[in-house]
Amino acid sequence: MVLTQRLDQLLAECARLAQDNQALRAQHDALQAERDALRDKYEQARARIEAMIVRLKDLEQSS
Repeated sequence: MVLTQRLDQLLAECARLAQDNQALRAQHDALQAERDALRDKYEQARARIEAMIVRLKDLEQSS
């Protein structure tokens, strides 16, 4: 009887851990996607700023 109860507890714990693991994997995937999107936005902003700096230097040299 005690062994059966312990086995039931372990099976329930295993199921709970599997659900937690699935939720954590989904959260991880979402965070990776967000990180990738932020990295792309950062790169675009950096490229625009570098282009502005070049234009400002060109304007400074032409005046």
